[in-house]
Amino acid sequence: DAESDNPMALFTGITSADSMGGAVFWSDQSSNTIERTTKDDGTNEFFYAFDSVTNLNWINCDYFYSSTDPKTDINVVTPDSSYNATNTQVFIVFKSINSVSGLWNYNAPNHVFNFGYPGYHLPIGTVIDVVILGAKNNSYFMQLQQNITVTNNLSITFTPQATTMAGVQAMLSTL
Repeated sequence: DAESDNPMALFTGITSADSMGGAVFWSDQSSNTIERTTKDDGTNEFFYAFDSVTNLNWINCDYFYSSTDPKTDINVVTPDSSYNATNTQVFIVFKSINSVSGLWNYNAPNHVFNFGYPGYHLPIGTVIDVVILGAKNNSYFMQLQQNITVTNNLSITFTPQATTMAGVQAMLSTL
């Protein structure tokens, strides 16, 4: 796939059955509701995508699996359980390799996002940026923490900051 220099627009997707089994019909986002930007076929939920960020590649969580350096999971702790896997996403940016990956494991009782599986852990000493994006109560929220050196059992506390879509785009353009 070629990189795109076009900015990403926000659209609403409506799933509808058709002769092929199903389709998503897209329309401009024109209401005051907050929508996510890409669909997960397994859960039919919409999530944010880094489509407008053209200088990063996507890597799978197991990218560092064969590293011989000691590895650890990282925990991103949300303030409370109202920030959860249905309205919050956590991304790890690896500037040294121009790549990003997501923290998809969510521990609801402790309201913590992490990689979870040991095969997805990061080498200690890796420098990362942490991007938290979400929407709840009809508002966007985000946080960017930069230049974090991964230490054993690293725990990062997330402090949500209200923002706009323009604020999210401006923050993403700095990556």
